[in-house]
Amino acid sequence: MTRLGLIADVHGNLPALEAVIAAAGPVDAWLCAGDIAGHLPLVDEVAARLRALGAHCIRGNHDMALLEGFGIPGSSAATRALQLQRRYVSEETRAWLASLPERLDLTFDDCTLTVLHGGPDSPLEQKVTSVTEAVRAFASGRVLVLGHTHHHLHEVGDDYAVLNPGPVGLPADGVACARAMVLDLPARSMHEIAVPYDATPVLTRMAELGYDERYANCLASGRWSGFSGKAPPVPLIIVGASIYGEMVAELAAAHPGIALIGFVDDAPGLAGRSVGGVPVLGRLADLAALADEHGVTDVAVAIGDNDARRRVAETVKRQGVRLARLVHPQATVSPSARLAQGVIVDAQAYLGPYCAVGEGVSIWPGATISHHTRIGAYAAVKPGASIGGHSVIAEEVKIELGSVTPSYSTVGGSPA
Repeated sequence: MTRLGLIADVHGNLPALEAVIAAAGPVDAWLCAGDIAGHLPLVDEVAARLRALGAHCIRGNHDMALLEGFGIPGSSAATRALQLQRRYVSEETRAWLASLPERLDLTFDDCTLTVLHGGPDSPLEQKVTSVTEAVRAFASGRVLVLGHTHHHLHEVGDDYAVLNPGPVGLPADGVACARAMVLDLPARSMHEIAVPYDATPVLTRMAELGYDERYANCLASGRWSGFSGKAPPVPLIIVGASIYGEMVAELAAAHPGIALIGFVDDAPGLAGRSVGGVPVLGRLADLAALADEHGVTDVAVAIGDNDARRRVAETVKRQGVRLARLVHPQATVSPSARLAQGVIVDAQAYLGPYCAVGEGVSIWPGATISHHTRIGAYAAVKPGASIGGHSVIAEEVKIELGSVTPSYSTVGGSPA
């Protein structure tokens, strides 16, 4: 009889992992659907325990971010956790994580199991929150084991099963416990595990290393998205100390939730000086070290030229930080508008309902963008420009100062 233990999203939480191992009882093999690292601090210990178990593991998006130096776009706390982990996670653990595949196909008792962190469309990033027809079609003839969503999920059909055991390490559903599943293949049965545990070793290590204290609230409440408690001011570094950089610095100063740390700029002789009373901390090559030193997770790229802004932003994203999304307190942005990371919206600008603004777009003071308009990545809408509704602005297009773009316009060669 083959019994399989299914786990996902351990996230450096060794006490939670030990709790589900104990609750599962004897199993023939453990399968881990990724995200061994990230969020919580005991990454080396979790990796060693999984290796000792002989667990069949894959990489998740946090594991990849740790290895490749990226941040997590949706979370300053997660980005900071990865910055800290890059200081101390051992080379042995890094090498093991790097050796893990993004997908596993295994056979037990003539049953095929496929393990992915995300989903069939994107092994690392897709979030399968419900079982769609496309997911059922992919799962036909197999057991599909997923993670990433931090919510447990199971659907069993005549010739398929889709299972997400839920998070071991970081709960998101309001239940403060560690989750797993045990799959009994001959009996065609599945048992869900939800077990409390003592998180003291995790909390102690977080306090020692300077993790975001809201993680403690998350572990206590079982709620992850948005955390609980008041967020501290977000420390910010601005790349580019030119005129546009000074404008963005004034935007940051007007925002009560931002603590401006300084500029980085490659111009000769600027490092060590100040621009508009804001220190120039160093060059772009120093960004990763400066961000780690000052606990910075958010970096604004304040470069006016669209192509240069894109190129610098790609470099910034490889420094373990995320592109800052900044909206001036005196700008008006519809609640239904969608702004990607790296978007900067200055004072008196207006974005109407259902606008979609791509990564790294600069929207200058007094610009007006009407409803249902799409703006491609690294475009710029200059001061006083007006764009009518249902328009499409391609990537890297510059909408000139004071210009009027009629409704239903398409500007540029490629759609946003």
